[in-house]
Amino acid sequence: MRLSLSDPALLAPKPLLEDAEVTDWVARSVANGGSVSAATRSAVNTFMGAIKAASLRTKMLRLNLFCGDDFVHDNITATMGAVQVPLIKDKGGSLDLFSGPTLSWTYAETGASAGLKQTGSNYLDTTVVPSTDFSSIDNCGFSVYVRDGSNEASVAMGCQTGSSSQGYILAAYSDGSSYGNIWQTQIGASDSAGKGLYTLSRTASNLMTLYKNGSSLASTTTPLGSLPNVPLAVFAHKGGTPTIGQYCTKKFGGYVIHLGLSAAEVLSLYNAIQAFQTALTRNV
Repeated sequence: MRLSLSDPALLAPKPLLEDAEVTDWVARSVANGGSVSAATRSAVNTFMGAIKAASLRTKMLRLNLFCGDDFVHDNITATMGAVQVPLIKDKGGSLDLFSGPTLSWTYAETGASAGLKQTGSNYLDTTVVPSTDFSSIDNCGFSVYVRDGSNEASVAMGCQTGSSSQGYILAAYSDGSSYGNIWQTQIGASDSAGKGLYTLSRTASNLMTLYKNGSSLASTTTPLGSLPNVPLAVFAHKGGTPTIGQYCTKKFGGYVIHLGLSAAEVLSLYNAIQAFQTALTRNV
């Protein structure tokens, strides 16, 4: 007997009182050639409950926790299974798009070596375009969970269409500091070999803050700039010159594109994501 990808036999058992968005994510993951264990399904469900309890769900535009079973790594396979499927996709397309063959990516869901990593000059395209998908320049932000504590001249997440229209997170840059920019003014602080959840949030025309693990690293009252009209990328900087570059070779545990978050909301988001990473034994 042969099973289709939609057959319930390929799905981990649905927990009682599972959030409908989690059920939908599992189904979309299977449709994309992936699979999800019962333990991961439960951890994702707990995470979704936490962000809803903290009243954060309506501020989440797109979210991918980079989880689910491993995918095939070769020069032919055109999917990353569940890893490529965002849990929340209020903005952007149904899948994150990846460059290069799957052979150029490494992934482990759990343990000390866990996380998604590109091994060459590759990136993920979130398909979220700031100029289209943010309704206000003063109510926007994004976050990325970095598992490797090494200094590197790379962009963890970002995009650009000019010097006054750019956004990025540089997590533990080569000079031993971490930086954020949304959408013109760069801010930063010493953070050698930093790792964890980096959040960049703009909540007013006179307030932009870079956070690490729920605590403020730096802020400015003059963020300035305009919204870029190219998609936000993960593992690289998209747009500008060159079109794509400053590739990041660190392992990531997910990303979030969200509206502007207060300090209390950033801490709640960190707590929810850190609890999820802990459940998968890959927290830093």
